[in-house]
Amino acid sequence: MNGKPLHVFLSYNREDEEAVEKIAVYLADCTEIKPWLDKWNLIPGEPWFQHLERALTSSSTCAVFVGKSGEGPWQQKELAAALDRQVNNPDFRVIPVLLPGALAKPELPIFLAGNTWVDFRGAQYDDALWRLECGIRGKPPGRGRPRKAEECRVPQSKPQAHVDPASLIRPGGAMDVDSRFYIRRAADEEVLNEVARARGLVTVLGPRQTGKTSLILQTYVNVRLVEARLRSVFVDFQALHNRDFKSLETIWCAIAVKMREQLALDGWGEEKWAKKANFDRNFSSFLDGFVFAADSTPVLLCLDEVDRVFSSPLKSDFFSSMRAFYNRSAYDQALKRMRWLLSTSSEPSFFIEDLNQSPFNVGHRVNLNTFTVEETAEFAGRHGVAADAPLLGRIQEYTGGRPFLVHLFLYHMALHPESLEQFFDGQSAGGGIFLDHLNHYLKQFQKDPGLRAAMKKVMAGKGCDDVRMTDRLEAAGLARRDPALKLICHCRLYKDYFSKVL
Repeated sequence: MNGKPLHVFLSYNREDEEAVEKIAVYLADCTEIKPWLDKWNLIPGEPWFQHLERALTSSSTCAVFVGKSGEGPWQQKELAAALDRQVNNPDFRVIPVLLPGALAKPELPIFLAGNTWVDFRGAQYDDALWRLECGIRGKPPGRGRPRKAEECRVPQSKPQAHVDPASLIRPGGAMDVDSRFYIRRAADEEVLNEVARARGLVTVLGPRQTGKTSLILQTYVNVRLVEARLRSVFVDFQALHNRDFKSLETIWCAIAVKMREQLALDGWGEEKWAKKANFDRNFSSFLDGFVFAADSTPVLLCLDEVDRVFSSPLKSDFFSSMRAFYNRSAYDQALKRMRWLLSTSSEPSFFIEDLNQSPFNVGHRVNLNTFTVEETAEFAGRHGVAADAPLLGRIQEYTGGRPFLVHLFLYHMALHPESLEQFFDGQSAGGGIFLDHLNHYLKQFQKDPGLRAAMKKVMAGKGCDDVRMTDRLEAAGLARRDPALKLICHCRLYKDYFSKVL
């Protein structure tokens, strides 16, 4: 090392942004290498091509990432510039990096094909990171990442985390919209596409702690960037005051206030909400006279945690009123410009007697449930955890892929990798790390003997013949269907813990 920071220019196809950013995070957090990633470094409002040219010139290495979609259009220009520099400067290295999903024999320019590759497709992830790091430093990788002296004396079977503990975020609550720990799922794209449609109405359903609020917030931000640009408003029903749930007039007035604040509408206040007029007329006048009076851009209204309404006197009337607004959007120009996005962690049919009077049987429903193995692997990488296929399989079977449980597991594993096996002890709630989550359900079982009896039958392998209890266990994420459609415990953690305490 000469004391100067090493810089690497990361060239990639937009289709592979998430995989490349994960590697950039590792380089930035865990090595002395400084990656140049356009998403991190380009300054809004400034000419981007000049920044790219300067970054490529000042870097000692260019890593060219190739995934399943091959090269991107602008990536071809970056590659041409990098190869030209390599011809004129033998010390400048261009490293081809093959990402998971890349073709067995990817088509690359002949000059690049002659360079030694770094392959993330089948090798141990940590080994590929080490080879990339060595390539950037310009040194051979040898037998692999050097181990500390104490590791050489005692063989290590537990994966070691490669992350600064201060960079981790504690599990629980919504993630920041720009958090590098947020995992985009197929549901993100599905919701974004559906709310961009004319008269779009989307309901996101799923058990608690599956990432619904985080998805809603991501959509709230991202709809402004899609081609059919939208204005957006976010209303957290859990943050509203109890007085807002007294009547339809008070709840729709509260929503209008949030819209006024977030859309920066001038000339409207609660005093404009006519006391003698009903909510329908007031809200329609608010849309016509203020929301769309000077700006016809559609508005996405994000209503998070609407299940709070289910425990209020408005549980049927509120959703009937929303359904009426949605139906009127077929001919009402102001309502036609509204888009609706709702999230609920409760099965609506438990609370609404007539689903024909609610918005839940119209529009589009998105069920947000569990992480796939690939998403769990992605999440592990962002925590600096090099998890091989057997360990990923154990985590997936133990947590059922529930996002909050996976987050808890990986967070504590990154902090205390030496305690890995303790986290897999379901009877002790993973050494206590899952206790709060499990006790939330335990309280429900203690209050409801019927639900408790149904869960005990499921854990005993007898399924459940009570349709209502089956629905409740599935809606809560406590049980799921096996390939033969038999109801089984959702994950081993639940089975081990509740078998002991029930």
